[in-house]
Amino acid sequence: MPKKRKAKIGQFWMEGRFWGEFASFGLNYFSLTSKAQKGDGHAVLVIPGFLASDVTTAPLRSVLTSIGYDVYGWGQGVNRGPTDGVVEQLEVLLKSLHAAHGKVSIIGWSLGGVFAREMGRRYPEMIRQIITLGSPFHASRKNLDPDVVKLLEDTNGQTLEAMQATFTTGGNKPPKVPCTAVFSKTDAIVPWRAARELKPDATHQNVEVDGTHMGLIISCPVVLLIADRLSQPEGKWQKFAPKAPLNASDYLSIS
Repeated sequence: MPKKRKAKIGQFWMEGRFWGEFASFGLNYFSLTSKAQKGDGHAVLVIPGFLASDVTTAPLRSVLTSIGYDVYGWGQGVNRGPTDGVVEQLEVLLKSLHAAHGKVSIIGWSLGGVFAREMGRRYPEMIRQIITLGSPFHASRKNLDPDVVKLLEDTNGQTLEAMQATFTTGGNKPPKVPCTAVFSKTDAIVPWRAARELKPDATHQNVEVDGTHMGLIISCPVVLLIADRLSQPEGKWQKFAPKAPLNASDYLSIS
């Protein structure tokens, strides 16, 4: 078997750890809700990843609701990328939430984070902060797995480049809102370098965790990190630094 093929099989085999992460989330659900920083009731929008839906983000949304946030799914079924009307419907939802609640925090898992950052570029005045989980906002045909690109293109009906054109308002610059990019070097779906800020600064931070791509949405350390980020008062965002009850060893690098 060619070395590249062996490496790919080994890489995707790592995603099998997701089931352990899922079990850990279930076993620790009530512990998470008691340990997590409590919310102030502001609106939080959670956008699912590619070929995922609000069903997939329900566990995370349940935790966030239980700790005091007004949490919303994206309400568009399975995320197949920027198909006709999807971005426009997301804009309508964001504007509606902003009108009802004020500034909205957005969490985007995988491709959902690419949508989130595009909303941040278009409507920074409506967004409190953005948290991305293994989101390929610096992906290209060169760094994505060809099988992933083919699946994305076959499902969406557009080329990768055409899809990216939808998400490049302002030249794919970082949104002018506070952003936390969570990534894992053991992510077998999205290249970790594609999920990081290229030039982190005072309001744009990278946080590395250990885990799978699928598990980022229910990883216990990530859930606690999200709760920590969301708990900050509006207009007083600070970069993440692990503190009790967060275990610093769960966050491998922070920049």
